[in-house]
Amino acid sequence: MVIGPAWTRGEIEKPTGTKNMGTWTSLVYTPEQQARLGVDEAGSRRPAPAAPPQPAVVMRSAGAPAMMSGAMGPAWTRGEVEKPAGTKNMGSYTIGVYTAEQQARLGLDESGNKRAAAPMMCGATGLAYTRGQIEPPAATKNMGTFTIGVYTGEQQARLGVDESGNKRAAAPAAAVVSTGAPRMCGASSFSLAAAVVSTGARQMCGAMGREWTRGEIEKPAGARNMGTHTIGVYTAEQQARLGVDECGMKKTAAPVMAVGPAYSRGQIEPPAATKNMGTFTIGVYTAEQQARLGVDESGNKRVAAHAAAVVWTGAPGMCGATGPAWTRGEIEKPAGTRDMGPHKILVYTGEQQARLGVDDAGRKVAAPAPAFAAAAAAAPAAALGRCGGVG
Repeated sequence: MVIGPAWTRGEIEKPTGTKNMGTWTSLVYTPEQQARLGVDEAGSRRPAPAAPPQPAVVMRSAGAPAMMSGAMGPAWTRGEVEKPAGTKNMGSYTIGVYTAEQQARLGLDESGNKRAAAPMMCGATGLAYTRGQIEPPAATKNMGTFTIGVYTGEQQARLGVDESGNKRAAAPAAAVVSTGAPRMCGASSFSLAAAVVSTGARQMCGAMGREWTRGEIEKPAGARNMGTHTIGVYTAEQQARLGVDECGMKKTAAPVMAVGPAYSRGQIEPPAATKNMGTFTIGVYTAEQQARLGVDESGNKRVAAHAAAVVWTGAPGMCGATGPAWTRGEIEKPAGTRDMGPHKILVYTGEQQARLGVDDAGRKVAAPAPAFAAAAAAAPAAALGRCGGVG
């Protein structure tokens, strides 16, 4: 499992200096910290200087037990750690011990021995607020040997979380919000937002936040309101320059095609509109271009519609080489339209149908047979006689 620097695990105090790395800034230990903690600017332990050999002598203070002086004294006498600031009465003598504050800050016991690293109970991600998914806790809580960050009453009411930052269901006013029971880090992005500020405690979450919190990439410059919280996102300029998406994830290169779109080869006019695909934008044909060129929004040729003046019906059509008669100049263009729900079609008006002898789709209407026409013309008079209008 990948873990962050020692200070992110509470094994040493946090560096207070910075170093410009060009496109990002790294945290470094100041000369004062290096001298006091015995580390280099990156926080790595420096080898202890070789101590000159000294004769072994017996030292005894009044009432103190006999002590053998070896080649090396305690770590603080060699400059590897700061000197203990407390004392402990051993009855007949007094020894120097590390205070609770020093123990929490330096990761030592009272004698100056390094404590074992706390077991890790989670995966690779840090607390939700270290990933920009929620604002950081504004208060702290003393847990005895360590301190954790907790959300204030105002933050809990505003963000709908408990003091640890966990989302809570709406509860009655008298309900207890936080029980103090141990919480394990689960799948929820808001799980266990109570942050261990100094070590000594068993850690319940992961070791690493987002890449920019570890100095691996610059910090996102944008923000997105998620309703109950705001997250940091990378701006369009940062995405283009760094090759990442808005969350800071590296974008994969787009697949390379052997042949470009038809318009790039001069076979059709270029699309006049664009479509946002999330992480990229594509050119698309407008509705006007689609109707005029007989293509879909991607520029692919559509199956020819029925030869009647249907611009695009969505219904199965016959694949032919020519469009409707009016598109070839064989008849005038239909002057009416018909709403088909998701689209409209052109149709011939009643006036055009009567004048041109076509139906509403522009198809020629067959002329009636002469005998039938004569019978039809005589029908009204015969009908009138049968109805008794004229004797």
